[in-house]
Amino acid sequence: MHRVLVTGGRGNIGTYSCRRLNLEERVDLTTVVRRHSAEPLGGEIVGDVTDAQFVHELFQRHEFDTVIHAAAPQYNPAAYRDRQFDTFERDLSAVKIQSMRLQRSLDS
Repeated sequence: MHRVLVTGGRGNIGTYSCRRLNLEERVDLTTVVRRHSAEPLGGEIVGDVTDAQFVHELFQRHEFDTVIHAAAPQYNPAAYRDRQFDTFERDLSAVKIQSMRLQRSLDS
C-alpha cells in the first residue's frame, strides 16, 4: 500500500487529487482539512498546516510515502496588506521542512 497525504484536501487542487487517487487500489489516502466534511475523500485529519506543532505531531504519528501539498490560505484580502500573510509564509515553512525530510528518507 502506498500511503499518500494530501494537504488542502477540500480545495480545488486537493479535491481533484483525492478523487484521482481514490481510483487507485493500492493507495491509502489521508487528507488534512480545516474541518470535517459530509463526503470525505479519504481518511480526514482536521488541522492547520501552518501550526508547526500540528505538522510535527502528524509526521510523528503517521508514515507517508508521498505528500501532495495543496493547502492554501483562506482568501482574505486584508492578509495581503498586513502581517498575517508574512506569518503564514513563515509558519508554512514547517510543512516544507517535513516534506524535505520525507523526501530524503525516501531517497535513502
